[in-house]
Amino acid sequence: MSHQQILIRPISEKDNHAMAQIIIACADEFGLVGEGYGPQDSEVHHLYEAYSDPRSSYFVLEMDGQVIGGGGITHLKGESHDWCEIQKMYLAPAARGKQFGAQLLEKLLDTAVNLGFTNSYLETTASLVGAFKLYKRFGFELSKTARGSTGHSSCEIFMVKDLSL
Repeated sequence: MSHQQILIRPISEKDNHAMAQIIIACADEFGLVGEGYGPQDSEVHHLYEAYSDPRSSYFVLEMDGQVIGGGGITHLKGESHDWCEIQKMYLAPAARGKQFGAQLLEKLLDTAVNLGFTNSYLETTASLVGAFKLYKRFGFELSKTARGSTGHSSCEIFMVKDLSL
């Protein structure tokens, strides 16, 4: 099997459609349909614009000139300035199982530290087994309660990570 290379780069406006398609396809695949899930957020179709704040970043995974996934980092709404949230991290099926998600998550966490965040939060759901395992491997710990005001009331798994360690 050949070793595939990917490029992790900041999102551009032209990537909005490709990422929206990936997120919507993942929502359908994993049953993340209805109110309270991230794929229903209005910014799904405008990620470039949604992550234009100086303390936000969204990165896409590109392979052979095609966007195959992405993920974002931004301030966690409703929390102090030192809390960030990992958001909208979705991979197309062709990108899974190849450590691309790990590379993306590492980029997001490095970016969070560079942006001055010392704590990270994310929400996920039990149907995203691979994502949950990845987050655990990167040192995220389960939290009994939700943090901030994400609007994702259907996500039942809350995870935190101290970035200052």
